[in-house]
Amino acid sequence: MDFENLVAWYDRLDANRQRKERYHELFRGGDDVPLDYGAAEDGLYFPDTLNDVLSKLERKGDFIDSIFYCPYDIHELVTEEYLSKILWELNAEHKELLFLCAVRLFSSTRIAKIRNQSDRNIRKVRGTMLKKIRKKLLPALWDKAEKQQPMTLLEKDFLEENMTEIDSEEKQ
Repeated sequence: MDFENLVAWYDRLDANRQRKERYHELFRGGDDVPLDYGAAEDGLYFPDTLNDVLSKLERKGDFIDSIFYCPYDIHELVTEEYLSKILWELNAEHKELLFLCAVRLFSSTRIAKIRNQSDRNIRKVRGTMLKKIRKKLLPALWDKAEKQQPMTLLEKDFLEENMTEIDSEEKQ
């Protein structure tokens, strides 16, 4: 009886955690995204479908992002050579997931429906993919810092946050 109570208690905790994650993902995406890109709130001038970043670039005559708007060419969407190499080395499944998460801004529940998987599995695969990217990104940024090449604030912050990993590797 105690074991059944314990299992029920853990099931309830797990359900609460999943509910919180679902609510977070539902509230961070959706129809409000085009407003971040300067879309008209009422949509009178351009319909919402023409207010995304790609449509604006195409109207300006910049087609390079449209040409490479594909999960398997995601490495062509970045300008940094080290980052392009890291993305190119990802397997096809991770490229597709990164494309849907980062470029298309789909939530894990929406990706799960597309791929006929659970949203929990999508979050786990996304976490694994991000760990692989971070693991390769750290030496690349460290090399860039040693060569005293200019770095963005995000790159500097990432390097500072992960400096302990580099220090522990040097001691071994």
